[in-house]
Amino acid sequence: MEEEDDDLRKLTGSLLQLNVSVAAPRSDNAKEDNSESDSQDDEGDEEQSSSRQPTIKNSAPIKSKITISHSKILSRLPSRATSSLLVVSKRDNAKVQIRFKSIGSIDQLRPTVFKISRDSKFLSISKFLQRRLKIKRVYCYLANSVVPNPDDEIGNLFDLFKSGDEELIVSYCNIVAFG
Repeated sequence: MEEEDDDLRKLTGSLLQLNVSVAAPRSDNAKEDNSESDSQDDEGDEEQSSSRQPTIKNSAPIKSKITISHSKILSRLPSRATSSLLVVSKRDNAKVQIRFKSIGSIDQLRPTVFKISRDSKFLSISKFLQRRLKIKRVYCYLANSVVPNPDDEIGNLFDLFKSGDEELIVSYCNIVAFG
């Protein structure tokens, strides 16, 4: 019985890391109150992150609530499923360091290094560059040859193309440079 309680505590902790909390069913009034406090929490997070290294803003993950009946089901998961969930929850919280390098006559971003979450899509980097450089189209390359798909996750691209300094180097220009 103690082993099941310990597994449930680990599982609950990992779900909280994924912004999923275990709670009893609530009324609509309680949900409205919680949404106001969530928006205040988000504002505090933005102030803290702006004082550190610049980050690329991405839409916040959807916070969902798991009822007690669902948490009982989760507590009966096999140990293999529980350990997989723990691995996934720890990996998603990491951020990836990205260094931008300009190619050709396009302006260089200042600062050149940013951080973004692993689960973000590459499309968010393209949109960020378009906004910062105030241009309609930007061409991005990894390792000065690979054109990433906008739907590729940053974490996967980082695992494949990271440099020796543990950062993903994204080269960009306003015309097609390679190809």
